[in-house]
Amino acid sequence: MVDSGKIEKFKRKLEMEKAYFNCSKKVWLFWTNAINIAILQDKEQHVHIKAEHNNCPSFLLTIVYAKYTEEVRRELWSDLRNLASTIQEPWGVIGDFNVITNREEKLGDKPHRLEESLEFMECLNECGLQDTCFTGAKVTWCDNRYPPLTIWKRLDILVYNSDWFDNLNNTAVTHLSRSCSNHAPLLVKLHHEDTQGTTYFKFLNFWTEYLDFKQTVQNKKRRKLTIRRIQDGEGNWFEDYESIADGAVHFYKNLFSEGPSNTDFRALDCIERCITDEDNIRISAIPTLQEVTKTILSIDANSS
Repeated sequence: MVDSGKIEKFKRKLEMEKAYFNCSKKVWLFWTNAINIAILQDKEQHVHIKAEHNNCPSFLLTIVYAKYTEEVRRELWSDLRNLASTIQEPWGVIGDFNVITNREEKLGDKPHRLEESLEFMECLNECGLQDTCFTGAKVTWCDNRYPPLTIWKRLDILVYNSDWFDNLNNTAVTHLSRSCSNHAPLLVKLHHEDTQGTTYFKFLNFWTEYLDFKQTVQNKKRRKLTIRRIQDGEGNWFEDYESIADGAVHFYKNLFSEGPSNTDFRALDCIERCITDEDNIRISAIPTLQEVTKTILSIDANSS
């Protein structure tokens, strides 16, 4: 169990003036006197605070340490939705969510199944929270097993709402190297520039499979991150919700269904060859029945 003496020890080691741990003693906070911190909510899987600093706008921050099982994490998703319904200022959520959003955020073991992420993604969507770009390693957590059994995941992230993007538009996240933990620390730098930044939009293909996809795009009240207009490849702007929905679907369907094109590969002759003729024959060989069978059986049954 964590006691006040232990957290005081780390506070001195980190050269901080203030410290706090939540009711479950899983979330620890340390800060200096240069920052004003107000604890607004303390629950088992998160701490919700308001932070103020002279050099940047005040903001809300929820620090999470999510439970391992999906069933118990639902309480955290519910808490975040309740917070989102009352927040009208910059808000970020950071920590170990114990879940990922797509296959690219997992390395090793069985392929990630999309249904494992749906509740988390729906929570982020309903709360108007978007993922941040980052630099550093692709993943932040490792189970520390020896290869080839090692599993890597990006469990630790920062997400924020549109007010955060508008007021802290130069937020930078770096995945640092792991040292004494199986989690990599996140270094977050906040900076505000009084300029109009670019609005980012992430499109997920499976959205179009839902019958109410267009209605969801149109429903302005349900989302805080609203796409107000988009531009097609011919330079035409669309501002009504029906045209925006149609334009997004049309663009990505065309993007992934383009026909073959004639390409002149003679320019590649100047590139030094890296494989031998024998390697090329082996690569171009027709696979055997056993290889085809093995490949088919390894495909995730839930993949598209």
